[in-house]
Amino acid sequence: MDEKEVLESLNLPKSTHVLRTFPYVKLATQFTADEKKVFSEVVEARGVRLLATINPKTTNITAYEDEETSYQEIHLFKIKVNQLTRAERIYKIIAEAMPYPLIIMFEANDHVKWISATHKKIAKTGLLKMDKLFTTDLTIPIERYLEKWAFAMSDTYNLKTYYDHFIQQILQVELQQNYQIHAESSNGMERLEEIKDLEKQIADYVAKAKREVQMNKRIEWQTKANELKIRLQNTIKGEIK
Repeated sequence: MDEKEVLESLNLPKSTHVLRTFPYVKLATQFTADEKKVFSEVVEARGVRLLATINPKTTNITAYEDEETSYQEIHLFKIKVNQLTRAERIYKIIAEAMPYPLIIMFEANDHVKWISATHKKIAKTGLLKMDKLFTTDLTIPIERYLEKWAFAMSDTYNLKTYYDHFIQQILQVELQQNYQIHAESSNGMERLEEIKDLEKQIADYVAKAKREVQMNKRIEWQTKANELKIRLQNTIKGEIK
């Protein structure tokens, strides 16, 4: 899917379209020496493309600002990298060098990962400090996300609600696709985090059971894993623990 097809899939107004290479020098002045090194190792030459700017002038969506956050403009980037495993690190480097919330589509070897994040405003500089980061699941077809992100389906009350809706759909798509949880819910973030935490703990207990040579300890680890599996199923079903 090329850049124009991406913007068409998102149904973004043509007034938001930019489609140009973003000059590295505008970013590099904010980077530390270590960040410059990481950036040069991971990001392809001329690989940072600004696809769209979403602001009051290009969309008629009002800006939003309070003591903790600022949504004057949202930048949509496409960045070519040599490995998606380091995309989150690149997102953080760029996000903390810019005063705008970001949506970034990372591309490597025909695979894509979209990343967005909540943030808090740094009063002294006006820049944004990343809080929680959200990524698309590589096992889920990207079309599932794109149809949920379509501009016509977004909450356009202000730029904050638009951005929050984008993040919420990342969560909802994964909940629906991987866990068959279809209800739109304001606690989607907490529910998905709890599910993933339980899955991680279960995998850890199972691995310990496999490595354990003493039968009684092996049974102990497996019992703990089985107890968490029941809790996981209850969480997925939405049952009270």
